[in-house]
Amino acid sequence: MTTQTNQHSTEPQEAIFQSRVQQLAHDLRTPLSVICMGVEALKTCSPNSEDFAAILAMIDEQGTSPLKEMINDFADDRQP
Repeated sequence: MTTQTNQHSTEPQEAIFQSRVQQLAHDLRTPLSVICMGVEALKTCSPNSEDFAAILAMIDEQGTSPLKEMINDFADDRQP
């Protein structure tokens, strides 16, 4: 009976954990998509062009910065 009780008490925790992992994966996709699309766009630009600078700024603002923030928030949540 104790084994069943322990198993049932961990199920909600596992469900919460799985939900958070799924949400994190979803949240990571947007900035990662921006980075991937930006890199592809950079391949077609001259490094000295205004488009190149604009794409780099977009990658930083909408890709790497939010991604770093999410990772830092996640790491902070995991600390005791």
